[in-house]
Amino acid sequence: MNMLHRSRFAGVLLLVLAGLLLSRPIAASHFRSAEVRWCMTGDPAATGTARFFLELAERRFANQQVGDTHVEYFDFGDGGSIQAPLTVVEVQETAGWFLARGVVTHRYQNPPFPPNARFEGCCRINGENGNDFLNNRSSDEFNVRAAVNPYAEGECSPAVDLPPIVWLSGGLGDTFTIPIPVSHPRPVLCRFATDAEVGGPYGEPNPNGMTIDADTCVITWTPTSGDTNALWTTQVRVEEAERLPYLSTAVDFLLGLDAVPPVCRLSVSSGPPVQLRLSFQDSKSGLSRIEVLTAENVNVFIPPFTPGETGERVGSGTKIDQNRPGWLTIRVTDLAGNETDCDPVITQVIRATGRPETQTYAGVPPAERVVTILNGDPGLKQVQIDVNGRRFNVSGLQDGEKRTLDVGAAIVTGIDSTFKLTPHGKPGGTAEVVIWDGNQL
Repeated sequence: MNMLHRSRFAGVLLLVLAGLLLSRPIAASHFRSAEVRWCMTGDPAATGTARFFLELAERRFANQQVGDTHVEYFDFGDGGSIQAPLTVVEVQETAGWFLARGVVTHRYQNPPFPPNARFEGCCRINGENGNDFLNNRSSDEFNVRAAVNPYAEGECSPAVDLPPIVWLSGGLGDTFTIPIPVSHPRPVLCRFATDAEVGGPYGEPNPNGMTIDADTCVITWTPTSGDTNALWTTQVRVEEAERLPYLSTAVDFLLGLDAVPPVCRLSVSSGPPVQLRLSFQDSKSGLSRIEVLTAENVNVFIPPFTPGETGERVGSGTKIDQNRPGWLTIRVTDLAGNETDCDPVITQVIRATGRPETQTYAGVPPAERVVTILNGDPGLKQVQIDVNGRRFNVSGLQDGEKRTLDVGAAIVTGIDSTFKLTPHGKPGGTAEVVIWDGNQL
């Protein structure tokens, strides 16, 4: 081969290699979940043109931020493809992943029928533990394909509304029902994707113990094995019943088990005003809601957060009138539906002249088993605490002292408690008393 021929051959080879590199993403083990659905335009001048509504969740491998453009290879199923620009719409910094969405269009001309439009590549997540590890199909090929009908002008495939991770409250051996929320004007059928549709016969495409009702699109699952700290993956095809499989949506999502409720912690400072520092966290499925159910004589600040956030979020409670009791109830819910209530009682006890007066608080939840005394200056010498008829004495208090007592021995499981507080000492002495669950920062 002379030099000219060698140069031409090298140029052709470089073009082929460049095309291969551009047509597939580099293996990164970062795919988590995706959805592919579409609509055919009703414009006669654009016959055969489809709009694809794409959603993709991946490991946050390049410090993606909300608003960033993430490019992902997408195959239209007729020999055409695109590096689809998707916009990052959600970032979970602590858990280390992001969610991106985008819309792309493509005009089909004499396509194979039906073309299967799809995300495909390598590979699914395969971390060492936690939310970056899969119980099935870990590090396998990633393929999410939807059958398209290029001749169904004005028609859309079914719309499915699922988060990237469906969290379930429970553990191995529990039975769960998971409805697939579908929106479509005509009846649909749901089924699990086959081995070939999800990327080949590597591992289990769906978790063991899982079935789906074709007509109602409800999954029933009883997991009996696997790492409950890891995730499972599954893929569902939702197809119009009258014209299957030519109007279909593919949704590939993750499943996680979470039986542990979120945590609400607090710390107390005497002020004035009395301050509560409130900490909220759910390290597995993440926070879903923080609701103030009761706030009497307390100003509450609830920190902003992204649903699913697993990092700590810090808020506060400030007592308004220091001479009146304060009641606070905050309910914290995680994405699996587990709940925790924070409901401290914040009150001031005063040693007035004459006989010591007793303050009574009924209906205190059984979780509230700790009493913290923030003694004033001048303060009290002793606080008598009666809980459900059992007496505790906190004696020898010094001005400005902080003392904490666990009264759990008097708490009856499942039954609200009655607290009675009686101050002792010189008239004019005061103390702030907080009755809470002891889950301290």
